[in-house]
Amino acid sequence: MGITASAFVVALALYGIACGLYLGRLAFGLKDGAERAARIVFALAFAAHSFEIAWQGAHGQHPGSSVREATSFAAWLLAGAHLLMTLRWARARLAGAFVAPVVIVLEMGARLTPDAGWQTGASTLGRVHIALAMAGVAVFMAATAAAVVYLMKARTLKSKKRLAGTLARHGLPLDTIDAFQHRLILIGFPIFTMALITGAAWVAKLPGGHAAAALRPEYPLALVTWLSFALLLGGRAAVGWHGRRTAWLTLVGFGSALLVLSIYALRRVSGA
Repeated sequence: MGITASAFVVALALYGIACGLYLGRLAFGLKDGAERAARIVFALAFAAHSFEIAWQGAHGQHPGSSVREATSFAAWLLAGAHLLMTLRWARARLAGAFVAPVVIVLEMGARLTPDAGWQTGASTLGRVHIALAMAGVAVFMAATAAAVVYLMKARTLKSKKRLAGTLARHGLPLDTIDAFQHRLILIGFPIFTMALITGAAWVAKLPGGHAAAALRPEYPLALVTWLSFALLLGGRAAVGWHGRRTAWLTLVGFGSALLVLSIYALRRVSGA
């Protein structure tokens, strides 16, 4: 494993640990020590991420040289902005529960992007599709983190254990978490819709066209993702769906999106 790959693994693992600590603080009202630990781990992840970008830059792979580097740099900027905000606004600290998942998705997306980046066989339309899809999935990841927090806290509130009830009273109210999740989906849905449209147009121009799309499972799975979030938004607007129902639909939608990324990753590894 090279230096860059090692730094990536360390940064990704630390971002994941920080995310877990943040989620625990929001969902169960863990002590302030968990929040401080999350900030420290997040800062260490940012340091490893910074080293990765600096090392690649020193070897000619600057942020504008490829899709991979640009995506990783966007994740780095988001993480850095979050750290700066926490220095000035204490209330922004727990936003790490939603920032960390987005950074993780962007970093993983950077790793799934071919090294040649802009010089790959993808057309301009293909590159636009990839960028939109990655942005949409990143926003959906943040919404999914909010959905997980909602379900965890709702379950704790139903517990008859006195200690669990005490912990659940801390952190964000359920209505606030639900509203935040809804706003994120409102942002991510049109982005992902444009990703589907540009993706369909791109595939139609490839050799084999729609026949090739029918043989690839990621395309119907992407449609399942879109339909899940469309149903969620439609149900909320028409009959006032909220709470657990929308949280579970968010998990279903992101689950199918995660399968798409997994299939793409496997295809990259196998060279198919």
